[in-house]
Amino acid sequence: MVTYVAAQFVGGGKAFFAYFGLTQTAFAKKIEMQQPNVARIESGKQLPSLKTLHNIAVSSGTYLIEPNF
Repeated sequence: MVTYVAAQFVGGGKAFFAYFGLTQTAFAKKIEMQQPNVARIESGKQLPSLKTLHNIAVSSGTYLIEPNF
């Protein structure tokens, strides 16, 4: 489930926010990021940094896993 939830943020954030019962604005505040930046990441126009992914994981009670290529 964690992998699915993490994948939902980039390129499909609405499902991610809904999973946690948050609006984009509330989620941005929770991860200490400005809402326009969250919107750019959600739309795929901007890739999140590792720090941002870490903040998202910590804030949502999930964790990052190393990719297995």
